[in-house]
Amino acid sequence: ARATLPPGPFPYPIIGNPLGKIAHLSLTNLAKEYGDVMTVFVGSKPVVVISGVTLIRECLLKHSQAFAGRPDMYMLKMLEPVNNLPGIATLNYGPHLKLYRKLTHTAIRNFIMINNNNSHFEEIVSTEAKRLIAKFNSKGRKPFCPGFDIVAALGDVGLAVLCGSDTAKKYIDQSQFNSILKLLRDFAPSLCFNSILDVFPPIGGFAHAMTKIFSSDMDRVLKSVCKLLFEELQNHNDTFNKDNIRDIADALIKARQEAEIDDDINKSEMLSDRNIVGAMTDLFAAGIVTTSSSI
Repeated sequence: ARATLPPGPFPYPIIGNPLGKIAHLSLTNLAKEYGDVMTVFVGSKPVVVISGVTLIRECLLKHSQAFAGRPDMYMLKMLEPVNNLPGIATLNYGPHLKLYRKLTHTAIRNFIMINNNNSHFEEIVSTEAKRLIAKFNSKGRKPFCPGFDIVAALGDVGLAVLCGSDTAKKYIDQSQFNSILKLLRDFAPSLCFNSILDVFPPIGGFAHAMTKIFSSDMDRVLKSVCKLLFEELQNHNDTFNKDNIRDIADALIKARQEAEIDDDINKSEMLSDRNIVGAMTDLFAAGIVTTSSSI
């Protein structure tokens, strides 16, 4: 009931509290009137908004578990693991997510600090950025759409981080990889529609049909990425050398072997090939979609 919620502006029927195109500035102004803890309605859903560094630190650090869950959203349902393949993007907070997040963060740190060289990741990004600039310069003074070029550059970086630079150059079918990147690029705009479904209750058969269409598109994207990464993980299993960690895939394989040596069954199961591919798929697909949208 609204009476039990923090104060906030009175919502309009159906649409709630419109925040305009620059939502964070609207929320900043509302906080001046209603305080650092307030309620706004996004459509028909109440959302508690917390402002101020002190309160935010208290919520995220002292009460992190209480704020670590995920709401029930159409978007998350669309991103649920394909073919029951485990992933991390849609997991709610719990032992599974907590353990895998720790393992993934460790793997990423190990990759970035390969041979104690913290410029390794920077070199990958810089090299791809130079290629992208050269591609833009080759267009001359004619207008062009940079969309796919940006997605392709992000895809190369993502693949290099996950599977190694050599993989991107030697083992990947470029036409297959480009097809996956085009699917990711074309799917991104549909996320806006699903954001509308998150805000407004589904309206009849139209919303259901549209959700089915977009879910089908996403399923196609994830299946393509999973197939690619399963093949690359098998190649990594065959060529793995614990003294030469080439990328995140190697770092996760190393963590699994260490768990097996320590007889840590829980960690070993969490780092099965299926779990590793599920996590890598989330890192690859979500990283490209969010970063390309920001750029």
